Amino acid sequence: MKNILIQLPTFISGLFNSTHSIYFFFWLVLGLFLLMFELGHPGLFLFLSFCAGSIAAALAGLNGLSFVTQCKFFLIGTISAFFGLRRWLAREQRHGYRSNIYALQGKEGVVLSAIVATECGQVKVEGQIWRAQSMNHDAIPIDARVRVMAVKGTRLIVEKV
Repeated sequence: MKNILIQLPTFISGLFNSTHSIYFFFWLVLGLFLLMFELGHPGLFLFLSFCAGSIAAALAGLNGLSFVTQCKFFLIGTISAFFGLRRWLAREQRHGYRSNIYALQGKEGVVLSAIVATECGQVKVEGQIWRAQSMNHDAIPIDARVRVMAVKGTRLIVEKV
């Protein structure tokens, strides 16, 4: 252990002075930049794939491989991450994960302003107030419990519980 600690400063100083370290830091900075770009644009996952490719190329650069080989690592790492993320997302979507307003389907709420036949009223679901319309065009009084059956635009289609 003591021998490793003695050699560590030599390794670190050699890392900063060698030619291949320029490529390592290039790929590392590019990977961090792409990661920050991904954080600013959530939902794409494309930049996350490029970030993984950059990290793979940085590791190749750290080992002193040529720039062409590092570019190959970047390409292979990016493609692998892209298809890996795609597969993971497909598996997550198969489990029926619903987000945004579609997650409201099946939730229960309380009527805040009466729903009359074909006119809209207001309901409170999950702490948010929404415009709502009766599914069967029935009148629903204030303080009645309702269940969200569908979402049409910014309106919830509800039925009395």
